[in-house]
Amino acid sequence: MRTISWSGYKWDVRPAGTDQGPGPNDWSDSRRNVRVQGSDLLLSIVTGATGNWNSSEVANQRHLGYGTYRWVVATDLSTLDANEVLGMFAYGGADPSNNEIDIEASHWGSLSNPTGWATVWQNADAGLSKQRDFSYS
Repeated sequence: MRTISWSGYKWDVRPAGTDQGPGPNDWSDSRRNVRVQGSDLLLSIVTGATGNWNSSEVANQRHLGYGTYRWVVATDLSTLDANEVLGMFAYGGADPSNNEIDIEASHWGSLSNPTGWATVWQNADAGLSKQRDFSYS
């Protein structure tokens, strides 16, 4: 598995392969799709054409727990393609993780949908979750 160093941590890059959700995309661990530029900029780039996208995912090797996290996104998220997703997650580390926090920027297949979505899963098995959509400007 490819590893990158960014923001003071080591991150695993999801291995390349097909038939892994969510989709429709193929995961890529290529430097073309995910790389660090300079000392503080993480680039995660969707590539491909004709309906076959190559996307990337990174996961911190450390479970940092809950707290206050700040992400600075240099892309205008309101201009995402209808099927692109930027997901930022905090998991409790247990398997299955029943205490997950998701913040996602996506139109979920339709440009008329709001751009953002936040979900707090208290217990996924029991269907306990709080969800809210929002728009970026």
